[in-house]
Amino acid sequence: MTAALPRHRGWGRRRGGTLVFVALLPTAGALAQAPPAEPVSYEAATMRLGEVSDGLAASTAQVRARQAQAGAVATLRRPEVSIDVRELEYQKSLTLSTGTVGPSLGLPSTLDLAVGGWAFRPVVSAVMPLYSGGQIGATQNAALAGIREAEAGVADTRQSTTVQLVQAYFGQQLATAVLAVRTDARAGLQRHFDDALKLEKQGFASRAQALQAQVARDDAERDYQKARNDLATATAYLANLLHSGAAVVPTTPLFVVTAPLDPLDAFVASAAQNHPQVGRLGALGDQAREGVRIQQAKQRPQVYLFGQYDLNRREALFTEPDYVYGIGLKYTFWRAPTAASRCRRRARRRRQPRPGCGRPVSTSPRRRRAPTTTSTPPAASICCSIRAWPRPARTCGCSSCRFAKGWQRRSMSSTRNCG
Repeated sequence: MTAALPRHRGWGRRRGGTLVFVALLPTAGALAQAPPAEPVSYEAATMRLGEVSDGLAASTAQVRARQAQAGAVATLRRPEVSIDVRELEYQKSLTLSTGTVGPSLGLPSTLDLAVGGWAFRPVVSAVMPLYSGGQIGATQNAALAGIREAEAGVADTRQSTTVQLVQAYFGQQLATAVLAVRTDARAGLQRHFDDALKLEKQGFASRAQALQAQVARDDAERDYQKARNDLATATAYLANLLHSGAAVVPTTPLFVVTAPLDPLDAFVASAAQNHPQVGRLGALGDQAREGVRIQQAKQRPQVYLFGQYDLNRREALFTEPDYVYGIGLKYTFWRAPTAASRCRRRARRRRQPRPGCGRPVSTSPRRRRAPTTTSTPPAASICCSIRAWPRPARTCGCSSCRFAKGWQRRSMSSTRNCG
């Protein structure tokens, strides 16, 4: 048993080595089957990014959806024609008075009749709006503003993806250059460490100097490994960005813009006119204004033309005409307060200032002001701040406004007591 045990252990070691070799075979096969790198210029990468970018595809689909919505509301002013077909069973009870003629003819003074049965009722109706209080125009304008918002989103997405492509495309070249520098530095410090060891053996260098050379060599090795990882990350990021199954090799070299830059005011003016976010904020403001108009139009009367024609007059009921047409007016005298509150909410949203619009861009960092000391006690400062609160110009009379007004009145009375 003891003599067979070493052989058993040796067989286990050989078996483990065989298993490791077999496990490494798929990895070696995968490396051998890796597709070759694909050289791509920056122009070709830009075109491919426009074709395969998921963000651009989603933004473009949003534009198509807004265009379809605008096309759907573009026909709101046209007449609406519908047909109502019913197969029904009815019964109508009538009471007819014969007057003075009935008794002379031997008939009762009143006759009770019952008419009923199955009837086929096809009726064609048409309605055309003449005046909607501005609701149709506001709805169409809001749809057009939605298209502008979606187009601004496409431009914003295109800019962001272009920035990502620039960072990935030229960043891979920078990572390659950094790896070359780190490789040379590692080789040079390795030679320096070898020379330090030789000098230490000859007695021309101390052990501390050799250790310093070893530490520098180790730092260079870590920088080299980090540069390799950065290059692998940049290569994978560019390939994933372009949806490429192989590594992408940039062929457009790095360049430096030598032309003088324009002044800051030119960049600020260009951003105010061409930046997609500014256009998007403008489109959102237009939608808010049109939303206010829609809610205001619901409080106005509506005028429309209407018509109706009976396609089966033989089975028409007694109370149904053969045809009818005319003009109608619809006015809602009272509705739930949700429409008015929604109108006020949209108006407040429209009056909110847009961040970053019409304000100069500052390139210098803001300095924090030193805290100023004051001799005013905390209670007095609170009272002064409460007195400085502006009173609301007008309230709508709801419970929230009454609560806020009463709370402010109590606060003002407390400040008088403090004073």
